[in-house]
Amino acid sequence: MRDRVPGVASVSVTRRVGARPATAVASDPLAERADRIQYEVGKGPCLHALTAGEPVRLDLTATDDRRWPGFRSRMRAETAIRSVLSHPLPDVVPASLNVYLATPPPGDDAVAAAAVAAGLVLAAAAARDRADQLREALDSSRTIGAAIGILMVRDGVTRDAAFAALREASQLRNRKLRDLAAEIVASRTG
Repeated sequence: MRDRVPGVASVSVTRRVGARPATAVASDPLAERADRIQYEVGKGPCLHALTAGEPVRLDLTATDDRRWPGFRSRMRAETAIRSVLSHPLPDVVPASLNVYLATPPPGDDAVAAAAVAAGLVLAAAAARDRADQLREALDSSRTIGAAIGILMVRDGVTRDAAFAALREASQLRNRKLRDLAAEIVASRTG
């Protein structure tokens, strides 16, 4: 990212976690600090880009720009950052790319290219997370199916009755169905 946009000091991506903004990824502690200032103040370029879906270019050295004064004064006092570019990421994930610079901001084309690249990285990470969740669900389903089969043979009941017994035992013991099923399978194979 730093080689795509000249003068970049730090980069981060802000996402919503529930109703609150959170830093999904940051290049370094400076980016984390800059994001945290916006979250604490409750306004700033990354929050605007995230909620309004509009790119923001903010020159912190300009004296005539009165947007987000609390954010601007804290950034000038607490960091070496002198300009901020926040760009909403593509519709794949609701997020904003935040580019923090120690210089005045570069042109829009460089920021847009960086935003697209960051959006693709986030989309790939989200797809990986989803695949992991699906793999875990498939493994749980197989284990539950094996436990149902064991109960069917052991107790001489139908599949529905075995599942109902497993579900009831899970509720009574306040244990996850998949954990109880894994215990039953382990007791038969171990």
